[in-house]
Amino acid sequence: MAEKWEPLIEGSEPSTDAQAIKESEYLAGGINWWWQHPTIRQNWKAVLACILLLVVGIVLIVAGILVEAVQREHAAAAIFLVVGFLFFIPGLYHTGYAYFAAKGYRGFDMNKLSIFTTIR
Repeated sequence: MAEKWEPLIEGSEPSTDAQAIKESEYLAGGINWWWQHPTIRQNWKAVLACILLLVVGIVLIVAGILVEAVQREHAAAAIFLVVGFLFFIPGLYHTGYAYFAAKGYRGFDMNKLSIFTTIR
């Protein structure tokens, strides 16, 4: 898998040689997990925050469902569900976008995420 990195979208070429080298090293490394991408590794705090939002959102949604099912507390369940979805939606969006951009899916680019600081 020692191929030269080619952008999937016109105009998304790396703007510096350093980023191109990092990208080619990432792609030439064999089995590449999405969190090993150079931009993900550079912005690991932002990615961790996105994953934390996703997990906390899931936990709050499950808690809201359990509160409704077990105690029949409609107001408490609604609060858990609303707050859970407020955590879940941005966490899912940013985690999914970072995953697809790291994997090189067409239409996803690390430079389009404002939470990432990329080499420009």
